[in-house]
Amino acid sequence: MGRAFKFGLSTPPREINATDASNHFGALLDDVAGKVGHYVITRLGRPRAVMLSIDEYREILGILETLEELDDEEYMAGIREAREDIALGRTMTLEELDEKLGLSAVPVGEEAHAAEV
Repeated sequence: MGRAFKFGLSTPPREINATDASNHFGALLDDVAGKVGHYVITRLGRPRAVMLSIDEYREILGILETLEELDDEEYMAGIREAREDIALGRTMTLEELDEKLGLSAVPVGEEAHAAEV
């Protein structure tokens, strides 16, 4: 059930010790920026940090945000209600909403008439 990430996280990270990472930092940075690889940096044989591209990092943050939303009962109740509204046809166009809120200068349906004049 592995998820193929958009930015290449479907491949396992390369492991590198902190000394080698320090000595080859520029090359590692080029790799992750070019989405060629990502790294687990170890110290004394234990994983201590991860180096990945900014795009991979942002994708992970987006996934975490989604997981937080899925865990929020109030948020999910709003999503279920919105889906029910859509299924029952309780929707309106942006123009209809503007008119309902009094934001539209020209009532819906009169744009074409105004253009003809």
